[in-house]
Amino acid sequence: MIDVRTPEEYITGHLPGSKLLNIMNPNFRKIIQKMDREQPYYIYCRNGNRSASACNIMARYGFKTLFNLEKGLLAWKGHLEF
Repeated sequence: MIDVRTPEEYITGHLPGSKLLNIMNPNFRKIIQKMDREQPYYIYCRNGNRSASACNIMARYGFKTLFNLEKGLLAWKGHLEF
């Protein structure tokens, strides 16, 4: 599970077990190029926009299985415990 928000957003609450990979980081593309493209990844952000962008970028780099948390944490916050 990958949280593509900023570090400041991440510390305010994130899904248990998730890893921070800030899409705004200039090294985002370099970092994902080192990741296993065969593994499934669950991507989320605040409202679904950045995670959708991250999924598109990752797909262009050949990642096979990507899931975007539609509408992000805002839509799910009432259903999740941080």
